[in-house]
Amino acid sequence: MSILKVNTIQDKGGNTIISSNGTGTFTPLFAVGKIGQVVFASTNTQLGANNQDSDTFNFQGTITPSATSSKILVLCTVNSMSNGGGGRMSGKIRWNTTSGGTSGTEVTFAQIANDSFDTSGMSSLTLQTLISPNTTSQIYIKNIVAKNDSGTQWYVQRYSNYSYMTLMEVLA
Repeated sequence: MSILKVNTIQDKGGNTIISSNGTGTFTPLFAVGKIGQVVFASTNTQLGANNQDSDTFNFQGTITPSATSSKILVLCTVNSMSNGGGGRMSGKIRWNTTSGGTSGTEVTFAQIANDSFDTSGMSSLTLQTLISPNTTSQIYIKNIVAKNDSGTQWYVQRYSNYSYMTLMEVLA
């Protein structure tokens, strides 16, 4: 039996990311953060419109960071997206200090593309991002949706299926 003694752990580039303090206990050389709070929001309100390239407010979560150095991890899943005319639908995450509406700082964007369907098939879209709001005031994290091709009827949360948002404050 052989024992391997390691004093440091390096990343692929050769940079030391963990080093021994001489006692065999390793200490990270970067802030790994701790979760300060978790907020959950959901909706099952069916939303639909017959527009193209027009941002539509879907739902939001609110969180009040405990420190200006905190970051907010956003995990959002929009379910039961139904696209009557086919083509692309998009989801966005924006944050702002005001509730509702489509205003705010956009921090992520994703699209799905589907053939024309309504009840025969629905899609889900997952959005994930990390924001640095630099405030201890309450902020609103908003999900915005849009249809990007041809102005036919579209829906999210079709047939009252749920969409979800989890907000986690990551402490510095």
